[in-house]
Amino acid sequence: MMEPLGKGGWAQYSYCLLSQLVPPLADVVLFTSSSTRFKDMELPYTLKPVLFSVANAIITIFKLQQARGVRRLLKALEIPLNHLKLFMYCLVKKPDLLHFQAAYWFEALIIPLYRILGIKLIYTAHDLLHHPPYPGDRYTFRYLYRRLNAIIVTAAALKREMGSLFPGIDESKIEVIRMGNVDELEKTAGMSSSRARSLLSLPPTAPIILFFGIIREYKGLEVLIRAFSLVTAKLPEACLVIAGEPVGSFAPYQEEIDRLNINSRVKLFLQFIPQTQTAAFFAAADLVAVPYHDSYTSAIIPLSYSHHRPVVVSRVGGLAEYVEEGVSGYTFAPGDYRSMAEKMILLLSDSEGLARVKNGVRRYYGSNFSWKKIALATLAVYRRVTSRPKETGITQTQDLRK
Repeated sequence: MMEPLGKGGWAQYSYCLLSQLVPPLADVVLFTSSSTRFKDMELPYTLKPVLFSVANAIITIFKLQQARGVRRLLKALEIPLNHLKLFMYCLVKKPDLLHFQAAYWFEALIIPLYRILGIKLIYTAHDLLHHPPYPGDRYTFRYLYRRLNAIIVTAAALKREMGSLFPGIDESKIEVIRMGNVDELEKTAGMSSSRARSLLSLPPTAPIILFFGIIREYKGLEVLIRAFSLVTAKLPEACLVIAGEPVGSFAPYQEEIDRLNINSRVKLFLQFIPQTQTAAFFAAADLVAVPYHDSYTSAIIPLSYSHHRPVVVSRVGGLAEYVEEGVSGYTFAPGDYRSMAEKMILLLSDSEGLARVKNGVRRYYGSNFSWKKIALATLAVYRRVTSRPKETGITQTQDLRK
């Protein structure tokens, strides 16, 4: 498996998935970034933290962690070297299949070489295009998707949209497999709300709404800010926590907060939140807001469920597929801040009702987001693409040696 970032939702997804795939597979190897914090952890599979080693070294030496544009350029230049390392490994080891968790333009160029080696190629399309799209994305990904042996998407909406965006792709090779809680590896759930609020200096009894994750334009934070101003009219003690690193200026959001005169009820944590601190934010919250304008799925939803927190989610992409209305949370039309406010008030104004919903979240999460189920579904894809129709009696372990 190749997951080049080494951090964030896709990295966590890979670590959790592979941890469940190890027993039925004889040899599992993960190529990932040299900066991954898991390189010193004992894992049940082989970790090769060799990607972006040059870029990461330069970033560390010259202290470029805050220079986002420079970091992106350095890493873009190193993508060919990443694939050279991976290709040389495949040339020697000859694995049965190669599973990508992220793709760039270079994958489209090098795929024929992997195919010459007889390696089956799978890609998990967390996004159908880059987010936001790069110039030429449609052509690059159309070429890529047509030449893969299987594509995994995390919601049925993605499969439907893939068919419309990229006509000509064989839909039989697209598998819908739900995303699990990407924080599972950390086992962070279980912190008390009072302890979490104390750690974060948040009011001990106020209703708290959480927006969590990297802040990008498509995530609709301004919708949540407007909705929250309506919430405070009904629930004056309510608090909005915004926790995540902004991509670009936070100034437009701050201007909206100022305009609505809700500064005293908004708590900002505008930096990357390390995995070790994630639990405190979710434990402190009463509900989690996902007001996205445009998205396919979000790891924030199962992460919220793992802490037994309901969600209020916009109906874009496949997000609504992860919500059982009235049981694990509520959905609203994208951009409709009034409807969003109504759903948040509905949850926060009734403490007994909120407790019932949290119990509903617990049941819904337990039955729908098991990594064991996700791994079994992924294993079925592996077996399908590596099978030989005339052979019988092949066990899972024999079928997938590497």
